[in-house]
Amino acid sequence: NLHAGFGAMAGLCYSASCHVIPRFCGPDHVIRLVSPMNTELQSLLNLSDPHGERGEELFKACGGELFPCDALAFAVLERSLNLLKGFHLLLSNGGYTPGVGLLRMQLDNVLRFHGGVKCPDPHAVANSIFHGVPLRTLKDRSGKKMTDARLVELLSSDNPWVDHVYNLACS
Repeated sequence: NLHAGFGAMAGLCYSASCHVIPRFCGPDHVIRLVSPMNTELQSLLNLSDPHGERGEELFKACGGELFPCDALAFAVLERSLNLLKGFHLLLSNGGYTPGVGLLRMQLDNVLRFHGGVKCPDPHAVANSIFHGVPLRTLKDRSGKKMTDARLVELLSSDNPWVDHVYNLACS
């Protein structure tokens, strides 16, 4: 079958849910990848509303008093929402390679926030971050510097997929 051979040569997946459909547009042969990715991308975009909901919940919980860690959480939520929208836009338009960069940025966002709140004094860490102190120079509860490797180790203890995704996004 021409389609299967072409897909195999290109290293593309070929199953009932993901297949290559060759089309002809004048002299150029265009390949279109059909997959459930659009559904998955829409599911990601649907996370926009929960971002806002978490922000509203945090704002109400603060009761008018914003502490450094709260401000950091708002910054993380805002960055996360922007990265989510950018990731959706890129992948919806075939920008898979730059999408990996945004995935890494989103993971860094989570790693750094998780590391900050796992410190003995999250507010002091947040203040340090706002004053330009690199997180990698600060120490966690066990006295280890919060390097990227340490942050991955900390988050991976409850989320085993983090190490694998981090390594993929860095390569």
